[in-house]
Amino acid sequence: MTEFEHRADNEVRVITPRNILREKIGYGGMDPAIIEKAEELIAKADLDFVPYARTFLERIEKAVAAAKSAKDRDRNTINAIVRPVMELKANGGMFGHALISEIADILLDFLEGLDALNDDAIEIVDVHHRTLTAIVLSGMKGNGGKEGLALAKELHSACQRYQKKYHIEKT
Repeated sequence: MTEFEHRADNEVRVITPRNILREKIGYGGMDPAIIEKAEELIAKADLDFVPYARTFLERIEKAVAAAKSAKDRDRNTINAIVRPVMELKANGGMFGHALISEIADILLDFLEGLDALNDDAIEIVDVHHRTLTAIVLSGMKGNGGKEGLALAKELHSACQRYQKKYHIEKT
């Protein structure tokens, strides 16, 4: 039995801590009409993701070129590739390019498991980059259908083969 069960009054005392954050920002919320209007504006906007995607792809290309010529291909080298890939993943989904987001996610997962890049890892990154570039330049939107799924699956398999070859355990 616990000490609370031995109390004479058998009364439970509830202590409510101060909510300092709530005290700072106050109560209430966002007016639903404002949220609805913002959603309508976003839906009506004809935003073109391609120029943004090209910028991120150029950054990946530069980072891969730097990695190929670098003596130390450590975590800093990997992070230079990771940043634009993260942008493609996040923005691809928001702009209706699910396949770009999926392939970028596969590449991110691959890179996050590495401490350094060898020539084989750089080749895998380069294949992902070329695939993403082809998707963007072709104007493909959505998930790419059966072909897109097969493509993403094969890229994922290439990453798994690399991990198996180099005995990299996923955490």
